[in-house]
Amino acid sequence: MRKRFEQQLKLGSLPIQETIIPTAKRSGALPGLCAALKEIFANPNWNEKVFDILDKAIRSKKKENVFHIRRIYRMGDQR
Repeated sequence: MRKRFEQQLKLGSLPIQETIIPTAKRSGALPGLCAALKEIFANPNWNEKVFDILDKAIRSKKKENVFHIRRIYRMGDQR
């Protein structure tokens, strides 16, 4: 399992939880997307769930790629 990021604050930096998302000059899905990402980052429960989903998706895709590479390699041996 990969090590996930740890939130670290630096002096003079604004925490993501306190970041204001400007919506007056934005339209479309961007303000909603930013708000959702902010909530995922700030809420440990959501953060854990989202990263579990991403981790499983990445692992399964990685396995597919390995199987595909092995199959191509085996086909090359048969030629």
